[in-house]
Amino acid sequence: MLGVEGAGRVLSVGEGVEDFQAGERVVWVYAPGSYASRAVIPPAALVPVPDAIDDRTAASVMMQGLTASHFATDFHPVQPGEFALVHAAAGGLGLLLTQIIKIRGSKVIGPVSSQEKVGIAREAGANHVIVDAGSNFAEEVVRLADGEGVHVAYDGTGPVSWKASLDALRRCGTLCWFGPILGGPGPVEITSIPKSIKIGYAVFAASTRWPTSPVPMPTWKAARRPVNSC
Repeated sequence: MLGVEGAGRVLSVGEGVEDFQAGERVVWVYAPGSYASRAVIPPAALVPVPDAIDDRTAASVMMQGLTASHFATDFHPVQPGEFALVHAAAGGLGLLLTQIIKIRGSKVIGPVSSQEKVGIAREAGANHVIVDAGSNFAEEVVRLADGEGVHVAYDGTGPVSWKASLDALRRCGTLCWFGPILGGPGPVEITSIPKSIKIGYAVFAASTRWPTSPVPMPTWKAARRPVNSC
């Protein structure tokens, strides 16, 4: 069964479960089989949904929200006054990442692929938006970042932007590389990395804290999932 995240209402709880009760609205992420009309979910994977948030919004934000939070608070905890380069700033992850970075007092430079996406990125809080569908953004990013480059670049757009993202960083900057779908940059000669730059590969699994091993069935709760995200 496909699907790993969703939202629904608790139908029943297993023995020993105290944090949730039948009838409560919940959202979850990583629970394989979430496309089913009913699913058995470990309590550690569930989050209560406030009344002000509808199921569709709740289901769509979990994986991308946790990922964005991990990037901006764990992988590279952005600091007030820093410059951050957020690729695909008008995309789902980019919009959430931009908002978290802004809350933490940093400035966002966001490349987007078309003029139509500029307003979307700006509405999320991006200080500067660059229209660039390729890899010609580095010089402009450095200029916008006080002529020194950004402190961190969040890049999940594939190998086409690898070198430009490195060039956009300042001395001792951090490149947060993510998203395996579009492929990696290929073999990297570590001695060729300039400016004492730090490079890392960020993964969604590192943003979670619940156990990855199966939870005994009696401690799980059953939930009906009317809405799913992916």
